This record gives sequence, structure tokens and C-alpha cells, in this order.
Amino acid sequence: MRPYAMEIAATTLRIGHVLAQRAERLDRTRTITQVAMTVIGLAALISANVPAVSGLLGSSGDKIIAVIAAASLLLASAVTFVIGRNPPERFKDYSRYVLGYDSRISELLADDALPKTVLNARLTEVIRLANKNIEDVRSRWAWVEAEIKTTQNKRMESNG
Repeated sequence: MRPYAMEIAATTLRIGHVLAQRAERLDRTRTITQVAMTVIGLAALISANVPAVSGLLGSSGDKIIAVIAAASLLLASAVTFVIGRNPPERFKDYSRYVLGYDSRISELLADDALPKTVLNARLTEVIRLANKNIEDVRSRWAWVEAEIKTTQNKRMESNG
């Protein structure tokens, strides 16, 4: 039971880290998009309302700013649409939840005071729940396994 429990703990650890990394990337993408939209919006506002800037840019400059603003709105809309389905907060929550199984299994395995029957009963239940959640994550996001393999390959390459 102990080796299998350790294997499940390692799996939940890998999945939890991959989900946390995805959440971080999506959060960064959302922040960059928001900053870019703010800068572009300010530039359009200034060029439209400050005569000195408007005169400096001319009519072609105004058109260029309008095209950039429109393109950035489309990009922001696309990013919001993609992130909206699975916002970073969702991945953070799943990550914390799945990582909790690693902690629970490790704590149970480290508790020498538990009688063997109690330990086995608790491990059985935690492993059952962990497996259920592992399968849930894998069925929702097939890319998780590929991401784990990529991460493992990078670690192996960096170690020699």
C-alpha cells in the first residue's frame, strides 16, 4: 500500500504544479492584455482630444491609431474569451485541491502512531478520492499529461 500511496502522492504533486503553472501563465496574459489595452486606449484618447498631438499625427496617424485600437480590442476580446472558459482562479483552486492529496498522504505515511488497520483504511479512502480527482482533471484537460511529460523531459535534460 505504501509504494502505491507514494506514487499517487507524486502524481497529485505533478498535476498540481502543472495546474498552478497554467494559472500563473493565464494570469500574466490577462494582466499584459489589460495593461496593453489601457496604454492603447490612452494613446487613442490623447490623439483624439489633444490638438497638438492630433495635428502632429495628421489624418493618417489617427487612422493608424484607430486600426491599432481596433486590433487590440479584437485581441483582448479573444484573450478574454479563451481565458473566460477556464480563468486562472479555476486552475489555482484545482491546483490547491489536488496538491492537498499529496499533503494528506504524506502526513498519513509519516504518522507512526496510527495502528496499521486505521492507516490502511485512511490511505484507502484518500487514495480513492485522489484517483477520482486525478481522473477528473485528466478528463477536463487532456493537455495536463503532455505538460507533465514536457516538464519531466526538461528536468532530465537539465540534469545531464
